[in-house]
Amino acid sequence: MGAWQYSVNLIPTLGVVREHGYVPRSITVPRVTPETLANVDAICDTRTNYWLALSDSFVASVEAQLESWLVETDSWSPNARMFGDDDTLDQLSIWRDDDRNLERINILFSLSNPDPDNLARLLAFPSLKDCLLLGIQSESVYIPTLENWLSDMRTCSAVRYLRGRDYPVPKGCG
Repeated sequence: MGAWQYSVNLIPTLGVVREHGYVPRSITVPRVTPETLANVDAICDTRTNYWLALSDSFVASVEAQLESWLVETDSWSPNARMFGDDDTLDQLSIWRDDDRNLERINILFSLSNPDPDNLARLLAFPSLKDCLLLGIQSESVYIPTLENWLSDMRTCSAVRYLRGRDYPVPKGCG
């Protein structure tokens, strides 16, 4: 992840409610630090897979819509399909576990060269109405709307990074 990128995970509302009994305002994101790097696999194993036990048709619908958002690129992991845009530096990764179950969908949105149309296309996907976004830095859970996206994005370190480097801060970000 670049210092100029805002990171969110796409999580299914049904999976969140199944796990927590309700939709929490925040979900703790397991963190890897230089001190815990040797235990990265154990830390990653503590993540909840909200995609488990959802219908295959729902998962396939979400994946198909996301795959149309960006061009598929080479992946450095056999468990991930990666997509990207060389102009905006927006990225998408769809992760599967060793049993090939959908495990995680991560979106990195570039704030150094933001493309509002690209973001609008992403937020317009019909399957997102059954999903939530989890801000990786803020740990906030929110409905995928432009207003909520901008509100959470304002809190991320990418905005602070770009402010300190004479980049234009994206409109609506402070």
